[in-house]
Amino acid sequence: MMPCCSSSSWLHGWVAPSELEGILGSHPQVIEAAVCGYFDDERQTEWPIGYAVLASTVSVSDRQTALKEIHAWMDSQVASYKRLRGGLHHIDALPKNPTGKLQCHALPIKKQAQRQVKI
Repeated sequence: MMPCCSSSSWLHGWVAPSELEGILGSHPQVIEAAVCGYFDDERQTEWPIGYAVLASTVSVSDRQTALKEIHAWMDSQVASYKRLRGGLHHIDALPKNPTGKLQCHALPIKKQAQRQVKI
């Protein structure tokens, strides 16, 4: 699995997105995973935020329940400072460039943050 971001996030210690992607991607209901940093202006810190492409066995009506279960499982697998405090979100497909590298800036929360900065 290719890491989404080459840099690490800072939150009471360094958090490598690739480490969290590997753990998240090992869950049986997750096909692909991406983790990147999301800067919280209110708290002036960066939080890890996760995205998951869910298995086809997870119905649309069960997505939120599955995400909550996966998020709770993820929290149990990592140290408290590595938790996905930015949330875990479903995405139909991860944005990738023609060579297959993930593009963090094209993820929904990143796009929203960029729009807010431009206003």
